[in-house]
Amino acid sequence: MYRILVRPFFKFFSPRKARQVALRALEFICKVPVLRLAVTSSYSHPTLKRSFFGIDFKNPVGVTAGVDKEGRYFDEFSRMGASFVEIGPISLMNERAEKVNIREIIENIRDNAPTNRAVIAADICRSNGTPQRKVADEIDRIYTLLYDFIDVAIIDLKGVRSENYAEIIDRVTTIRRFNDDHRPILFRLTPEMSQEEMDLAIHLILSFGLDGIVLGGHIRHADTLKYVLEKSRHLLPVVVSGGISTVAQARELLEGGASMIAVGSFLVNGPHFIRRILKSLVPKKNK
Repeated sequence: MYRILVRPFFKFFSPRKARQVALRALEFICKVPVLRLAVTSSYSHPTLKRSFFGIDFKNPVGVTAGVDKEGRYFDEFSRMGASFVEIGPISLMNERAEKVNIREIIENIRDNAPTNRAVIAADICRSNGTPQRKVADEIDRIYTLLYDFIDVAIIDLKGVRSENYAEIIDRVTTIRRFNDDHRPILFRLTPEMSQEEMDLAIHLILSFGLDGIVLGGHIRHADTLKYVLEKSRHLLPVVVSGGISTVAQARELLEGGASMIAVGSFLVNGPHFIRRILKSLVPKKNK
């Protein structure tokens, strides 16, 4: 029904506008009990539970960065079955070179995250205009501001030169060391990285004792996942985030060694996409 009645409507909008319309529609639906029950019913099963870096997840499927950029829709995505939500990407300047209000994002987290919510993972990245010599300063500042309000930090290496990797890791691990509560730190490997840059990042992630790796964009490919798992000696959880458009892709990646996945193709697949993935992961004899 969604593909017939709703999806064709979005062709009249730009991708950015279509995302905004879809999220506002979801927010409205969740305020109407009958509609909320019909659209956001989730799926749970004991075999879906996961535990990584000291956090319990109700299942291995979350929402990728780029969907809930300002942290407004935790409640809605939790109802759809997401076990974690990547908010952002968060930088000091957005893609339109406008200043990002980090305090507003913090208020959104406070206001919109229910008690029984998805895990909050903040995707922290470099602004397009930030000079390479100041990238570590930018990530340091954002991480410090968000530390008390998130569950997991994902440091996005998009647009960051390899000579800055070590300084960034040193900065964020130092911040964590001086806080009472431990916040897992994951690093996002991005499509534009060369194999040498990816190898260096994995080496530093292991050397500094970070908590996991996120594969972003088209590097979700099964061969890349296998390479990263082998290069990291299967010592860390690997999350594949973005670019997953079918249930079959999701299953292939999880069966191929991904610890968790994050999806974002709700405009194409509808609000029950996560539910369909989760149901496919439970053996028929256990359903």
